[in-house]
Amino acid sequence: MSKILFALKILVVLFLVLFFAAGLNLTLTPNEKDKGVSIFMLIVTGSLIICLSRWWFFSKKKKEKKQEQQIRIKSDIEEEAVKEFSQRPIITQSNDVAPPARIVTVDEVYEELIKTYVMENGNSLIWQGTTKPASFRVRGETNKLYGIFTRLYIYENGEFYLELTDPTTGEVSLIAEKEIITAITVGASRYDFKDLCKKNFKLDLHELFEYAKDVRYAAKEINLIAEFPAIPTTFTYLSNSGKTKRTVDITQYKKNGYGDEYFAGYCHTRNEFRTFAARKIQTMMASEGHKKYYFNDWLTNVAGINVNN
Repeated sequence: MSKILFALKILVVLFLVLFFAAGLNLTLTPNEKDKGVSIFMLIVTGSLIICLSRWWFFSKKKKEKKQEQQIRIKSDIEEEAVKEFSQRPIITQSNDVAPPARIVTVDEVYEELIKTYVMENGNSLIWQGTTKPASFRVRGETNKLYGIFTRLYIYENGEFYLELTDPTTGEVSLIAEKEIITAITVGASRYDFKDLCKKNFKLDLHELFEYAKDVRYAAKEINLIAEFPAIPTTFTYLSNSGKTKRTVDITQYKKNGYGDEYFAGYCHTRNEFRTFAARKIQTMMASEGHKKYYFNDWLTNVAGINVNN
């Protein structure tokens, strides 16, 4: 398109040149009238040729020259800036300078304080929050309990406990899940324990009960509580073969996560080291140099173990 316009401009200029030549030819005629007209034509045509030529052909070159000059000036400025920047001394940060302080949000602090599924001090926090007003009845109580649920725990014996808070007084009660004998009403909805955990506490039931299974499995493990010098003791014990009299040099007191008590020592009846369940003892325990005691009293008065600590 630009080439066509350029060709048209050339044709217009050529036409004006021819017109100018015709006017110049008329000036050479002896007719004074034609001479005046021809001079006027020469002036008009010459003016048009000069103006159009400057506008169409020379103004663009001037503009391009001006742009080249501006680009050259800009390039010179950039080169000068690069040169100045390269001559600046490089300042390195000392290793002794402490990094900027990290901003800790309230949510992060809140998350750090709440650790779920971690067994500490005999219990593990499973859920914490607030619910709508709740009500239910527990075994041995005629009246319903009212409040809002604020926490759910699992204890090291594998039992679930719900923390019920009175919203008016702030009084907190721990309720064993196995003691709840009615549906649990929260707001306008009724739940059993599983639905309460899933729909209200928004817990993953698979994760919850797998964790409970692990806790209960660990609770069965018998752990050593105390060890002491051998105490020869005689008692009647109930085993799969029936009631038998045992004489045992008792040296250990043990317990599992369910609170079941055990003791261990060398059994002279079986001639081996054995562990015995305290609940299967059928008589008082007779130790040399001591009077007879039932097991808990025997622990305190003979073995010197305070079971309350």
